[in-house]
Amino acid sequence: MKPLVLCLFAVCCWCVADVSADKVKQQRKLEEVLRELSKVKRRLQVGPSSISLLFCRAAAVFTHFTLFALQNSEKMLSTPSENIGDCCCLSALECFRENFKEIFNLTDIPQKKLYRSLTNPLTEKGLDFCDSKNSTCQDCHSHPEEKAEKFFDRLNSLIQKAIDRLMVYQQNNS
Repeated sequence: MKPLVLCLFAVCCWCVADVSADKVKQQRKLEEVLRELSKVKRRLQVGPSSISLLFCRAAAVFTHFTLFALQNSEKMLSTPSENIGDCCCLSALECFRENFKEIFNLTDIPQKKLYRSLTNPLTEKGLDFCDSKNSTCQDCHSHPEEKAEKFFDRLNSLIQKAIDRLMVYQQNNS
């Protein structure tokens, strides 16, 4: 009888540890998304002083990048609102991914990395806060269109919300 109880206890401990380890992986993946998002945002924020510096160097690659960045920073994208309900976070993530892929050139390495991180199953699990699966969320193209900067700020907020939730979960279960 005692070995059976010990085995059951070990299985329970293993299950709890496995769930906690999964939450840690999700948090790390979401933190990676934030780092990649920051890199993409920085590359899009090109000011007039950097443009003249790039033209003075007369480097075709930099000039092309600068014009690309300016064009993309002015694009309008369907952008989910900041106060998304818990059951609509995955839908919002899908909308951000869809718009990002449509508008931005995924041949640029930071953008490729961000898109890959956004499509990772750990990212999706980290944003899945919904207990019920029968919620109605706003269609992606019905969200208002915003400039790229606002789009990235809202995506940043969504990812940060998920990280905060995972941190609270870990604090409550440690």
